[in-house]
Amino acid sequence: MRKTYVTTMPNHIGAFLKASECLASFGINITRVSYNKAIDSHTLFIDAEGDEERNQGDGVTVS
Repeated sequence: MRKTYVTTMPNHIGAFLKASECLASFGINITRVSYNKAIDSHTLFIDAEGDEERNQGDGVTVS
């Protein structure tokens, strides 16, 4: 499964690390992260992929 997520990230040390650890705990790998600081430096576009079967029943909705 491949998905793109759009999210905002707080501007403090470790914010992205914490988010990436949350995704990793569900077997989701981040393949690309981008942003446009001319528009908004806190909005991230995250491309990710993972095994859909692993995430079923974990209380996580990936759509």
